Amino acid sequence: MERDIFCADLTALLRETIDNGTEQPLVVTPTASLVPPLVELATDGAADGVRLFTGHEASKWFKDQVPIATRLADAVATGTDGPVRYLPAELDATLLIVPDGVVVVTQTETGVAGLVPGETLTRELTDLYESAFESAEQALFRAPPRTAMLELVSSSLGEAVADDVGAILTALEDVETVSLSEASGAFVLAGARHGSEQYRVRQTMEDVGFASQATVSRRKSKLEAAGVVETHALQTNVGRPREELALTDAFVDATPTELADVLSDA
Repeated sequence: MERDIFCADLTALLRETIDNGTEQPLVVTPTASLVPPLVELATDGAADGVRLFTGHEASKWFKDQVPIATRLADAVATGTDGPVRYLPAELDATLLIVPDGVVVVTQTETGVAGLVPGETLTRELTDLYESAFESAEQALFRAPPRTAMLELVSSSLGEAVADDVGAILTALEDVETVSLSEASGAFVLAGARHGSEQYRVRQTMEDVGFASQATVSRRKSKLEAAGVVETHALQTNVGRPREELALTDAFVDATPTELADVLSDA
């Protein structure tokens, strides 16, 4: 990194700093300011595993907006012990640390600047933050990666269900807070839209590490009470009776985006 960078926003700065294939950059930010740009980075696969040094504020934000957290999980370093960790208060800064340098991020009146320190300070900052990251407390970041999650949904429940789950979760990203329980409704609604068996939806969500079967059942019950979904008994010759999910007549023609609106109100 040899020169200062001036960009219109944080997303552009990240794209300028973290090239395709950059291996495990360390993104240091004490607030949630870099989370949305990191989500955009994850969507494009522009980095080979991000390590995130986050403030407690941003970590709480992950739990309050689960759909976005699943997309951020696509970007964090897999196979790394604790890729998201808490930034010590005394190291309050916003930095991007990549193999070829350090960028200090600051807002300007017209956009965002990435300032490149001299060689000596670059080495000192890299050593300081890399060492601090190694010994920092791990943040409780357990969201499953969106891409892998939808691949498993596709193989278990069908591509159409996976597409709808993805569309509903994406629509929910515009909602200020979406809990794990609320987000689990995306699977219930997508399954109901395509007549999936109830037990398979519950089992798939547990398999992908998104939510427990009990959480899914409670959300299904709430949607049922709200008149959005219903269950139909399936004819079986042996074994326990099975039920398939279905949308009620009032919502049978609803699009995934419309179902997301219902979910955020339910």
